[in-house]
Amino acid sequence: MRIETLDQLGNTYEHVYISPHLDDTPLSCGGAIAAQLAAGQRVLSITLCTAAPDPARPLSTLAEEFHSQWQLTAAQAVSARLAEEREAMARLPGLDYWWAGRLDAIYRFPEAYNTRESLFNTPDPRDPQFSDLAELFSALRQRMPQATFYGPMGIGLHVDHLIAHTSLRSVFGNAVRFYEDLPYVAWPDTFDIRMAQLADAPRSAHAIAIDATLTQKIHAIHAYASQLYELFGGAEAMEQQIAGYAASVAPTGAHYGERVWQLG
Repeated sequence: MRIETLDQLGNTYEHVYISPHLDDTPLSCGGAIAAQLAAGQRVLSITLCTAAPDPARPLSTLAEEFHSQWQLTAAQAVSARLAEEREAMARLPGLDYWWAGRLDAIYRFPEAYNTRESLFNTPDPRDPQFSDLAELFSALRQRMPQATFYGPMGIGLHVDHLIAHTSLRSVFGNAVRFYEDLPYVAWPDTFDIRMAQLADAPRSAHAIAIDATLTQKIHAIHAYASQLYELFGGAEAMEQQIAGYAASVAPTGAHYGERVWQLG
């Protein structure tokens, strides 16, 4: 069910997933979420970047490149991706979701995030929005004090993932769990680079078996049709990469898994 306003949220959820973009929750956590829902637990997904850019404002070359890759016009891009998200959420029956209405980095600050190198790097200190994320996360924690919150580890160094990660740690400290950002964590060296950045923080990992829910996770990811080529090289490659990575982090006794981290 889609949650329309923040006021609808109360202390009824056991798990709350923070997703920077329209796809991150199913990509990184779809198996665990499906298992939690099957166990009768209440789960909420919150996607941060769901707002459409001002049509009067020119787009950066990078935004236009992404739109071309997605085979969507500028006018179609966000509405089409919202429709994909609705379908993905429907493929995880029982999952509630709320769209927080922030702008993606490529729309929010195109002056700074205008190349892939700048988008996957240290956030620009002049970034004009996302400054209210700590306030938002504090409000969510106050409304749902019994829930376990999950957010991006920041693997791959996408600026929106890094900003969300930092804000979550500032609000929740070591009470938040961080998921491994797919597909970036499956790319060469990305995991080691991020772990080196987090070397000063004590950390522990917990692997979750998703043998019974991997198929459902992949089915949900298929809903993001516009993203599959950009992220994986196509639908078949997505299935192989998702299953391959799940096999590489499976807990003892399982074939497939997802992994979350706690940082001190």
